[in-house]
Parts: sequence; structure tokens; C-alpha cells
Amino acid sequence: MATAAGSHDDEQAELERALAMSLQPLEDARPAAAQPGDRHAAGSAASSDSSTSTPVPESVTKALETVVWGSFDDMPAEVLDRWLQGFTFSADEPTALVQRQGGPCGVLAPVQGFLLRFVLFPNGVGPVQADWRQTQAPPLEALVAALACVLRRAAGPNKPVTLVHPGAELAASGLNTATIRELHHSMAQQTVTSQGCELEAALRALLPSLQSRLGVVCFLYSALLSRKLSSIENDLGLDQEPLVSCPFGHANQSLINLLLVGVATPHVFDGNRDLGGMIMFGIEKQGCIGYLTLIEALKYCEVGSFLKNPEFPIWVVGSESHMTVLFSEEHRLVAAETPASRARRIFTTHDREGNGFVTTDKLPALLRDLGPPFASMNVAELTPKMDGDGLGIILLPKFIGVLFPDATETGIPREFDLLHYNGIAKPGGKVVFVKGKAKCEIPRDFGSTPILQAMRTKWTALELEWEGNATPSIT
Repeated sequence: MATAAGSHDDEQAELERALAMSLQPLEDARPAAAQPGDRHAAGSAASSDSSTSTPVPESVTKALETVVWGSFDDMPAEVLDRWLQGFTFSADEPTALVQRQGGPCGVLAPVQGFLLRFVLFPNGVGPVQADWRQTQAPPLEALVAALACVLRRAAGPNKPVTLVHPGAELAASGLNTATIRELHHSMAQQTVTSQGCELEAALRALLPSLQSRLGVVCFLYSALLSRKLSSIENDLGLDQEPLVSCPFGHANQSLINLLLVGVATPHVFDGNRDLGGMIMFGIEKQGCIGYLTLIEALKYCEVGSFLKNPEFPIWVVGSESHMTVLFSEEHRLVAAETPASRARRIFTTHDREGNGFVTTDKLPALLRDLGPPFASMNVAELTPKMDGDGLGIILLPKFIGVLFPDATETGIPREFDLLHYNGIAKPGGKVVFVKGKAKCEIPRDFGSTPILQAMRTKWTALELEWEGNATPSIT
């Protein structure tokens, strides 16, 4: 089974080099009059890359059908139709992507998260621009940067990216009524280096097709081929279920993880776990944006600290049937991993049942996993300090207190603002961000709403008031 390739430092350096290039003005990146699905726009998208594009082989198309849809011929037409949409923006919230029907939130929500990373924190650090919501034009520069960032992570550091788009024949006939089945009969691909600005330039040229009704599916196929289908199979391990479920068309966790961290693992815990000789691969490093889920609040999974504590205060929020995004302008909500927080994370990998303690016989392995200087510490001397009552167990707070007596909590503010994105508007409503004021205090309602239940998997003591008492929906 494959794990994430390359070092975190190499990947971060490459992303930072590309960021400055990806945020250049689009200027003449696409015809001024082109509209999503327009015949002229589609033709422009196809012809601009005709010299480097090649047809996707039938064998690759069949493999994509199997990985994504399972038995493609048996997939209900209404499910496929739900996935027919592009990356288009709300007229009422110019930085919010619109979801037309249920299903493609598994792609739209991660892309929205990365898009917000470039809108809110275009330089990586520093304060957020106070007027970021006042823009009148869709942030196409940030969209290009977000799509490029996802594809670079899928491909791996310094690896080429594969871009999938409608073939010339389909583009010439117009994309307004095109179907996924028609795409599979006229689908092209081009290989682009992930270094420099070539990837961003190629994505800009493909914006008309990415904003057409085939845009989301083409981007998903691009991520899969950039990762390579053989690596996807290894990522999935024993969980070889299609990435899109039948009969409802929901994206599964492997698809979400592919877009969030570049690896299609079905697990969200930190690191790898050995279950009787069977290795289960989880999340290997801190993500750029994070992930929270109602499913963890219901005790069906465990989300590790790498996804709960990402580089930027942006989280995709999952439920049984939908994906939304929670985010904040407050960068202090996340922080780089400290030695003490790393020790907590490693402790939890040995506390498989989530009891908050391990037995004393696990201490030698725990210290080995922590590495120098802890691996060489005297276990016989440490054990009575950590298990003072001789009960044969070591509690997490005691473990941290002995190894890191001077550790302090990071400066998370007691009060902060949060915003929530849901790409599907309520009947008669609009796709806009909903703002709330959070307070870190003992809850009074014990997670009566699904969104609070999901949030309290990260902030256990949290109260939240939404503007206009409009509690966002995550289901």
C-alpha cells in the first residue's frame, strides 16, 4: 500500500513557489465574452491545448468508471445528472461556490476550503483583509490557485499533473447539454509540470470547461490520474468501494482525503495502525485545511490531530450525507505542532480504544516512537512517576506532565468568530456565509445541533451563537 510521497518541507516549498505565480491577474486567460457551457468557450478551451492534448485511452476511461462509479452502466441516470455541474460562484456571496444538487459536495467543499485559504490568507501569514467579502467579481485567481494546490498534492512534490477536459469533438458540439457518458466517449488529457506557473496557465485556459456542467467530473478525474490509478488502488487497501456511492451519489471518505491531503486513504486517524499484521494507513502529516465530522461525534470514527489542527483555520465538515465548510479569520485557532502536542498524538496511536490511558507495558514502545531523546530514557525510573498509584496504567495528562513539565497550552482565544459555508441554498434562500460568535466555555445544550456536535470534537467546551439565530445545516 502506498503512503504520501515526499517530505513535507519539499511539498511546502513547491507550494509557496507556485503561490506567487498562481495569484497573478488572469487578464486574457479566457475570452471576455465566454460563458460556462458556451459553444465558443468550450471550443476555446479545447483548441488552446490541442497541440499537447491526447485522447484518454478507452482502458483508462473504463478504469476511471470503475474506481469512481463502480458499475457505471448500472449507475442511475439521476445520480450521474447530479454530478453535472461546474465551479461557479454565488451571486450573493462572490467567494462561495454554488452546489446545484446533492452529490458533488465531496469535490466542491474541499475546493471551497482551498479557495478560502487563498482568499483569506493569500500570503500564507498575516492579517486577513477586512474587506475580503466586499469583492464584486468571482475570485477566479483564487479558484485557479485552489485547483492547482489540490492537484499538486495529489500528484506529489515535483511530479507532473494530468489535466482531463472534454475532447475537441464534444467541445465543438457545445457543453450545455453534455452528459458524463458523452464525456467518456470524447475525453482528452494533457500532462503539465507542477513546477513554475505552467499548471496555473493550463488551468486558466481550461476555465470555460471547468465552469461548464462537466467541470467537477473533469477535475475529479484529473486528481485521480495525477495521483495515478495504481496508487489509488494501493491507497484504498481492502476498502475497494467506488468513490461515489450508489444509489445516492455521495462521495466517500477516500475521495475527500484525496482532495484534502493527496492520498485516497479511507481513514482519518493520525499515522498508520497495525491491526494484527494488517497495516491501515491514515493521515501522515498536518493538512493545509482540516476536517471535522459528525460521524466522530456519533463514535463511528476518530479524526486525528493532523486534520483537526491544519495549517489554516479552515475545515471541511462532514455528515452522513453532505459536506460543508467551517472557517475563521482567526489564525490563532491553529498552530504548528509542538513537541508536547506531538507526544499527545503518538500517545493516542497506542490508545486504540480512546480511553485516555495506556497500560504501563506499552511505555517502551511509546518512548521509541517519540524518538530521541525519549527513546533512551530509563523505563524503570519513568514508570512510577507516570503510574504513581501502581495501577498498571498511564493517563495522558500524567504522561505529558512528566515528559513536558513546562508545556503550556497554545494561545487559543476565548472568543472568536466563525463562518459556515453550505453550497446548497435552502428553498427560497441564498448561498451565503453564515457568521457565528464562539465562546470557549462549558456547553449548556450538550451538542443539540449537528454542527455543534461536529465542532465539539475539536473544541470540547464551546458555545456558539449564529447571526439571526440561523443555525447552519450540515446534513
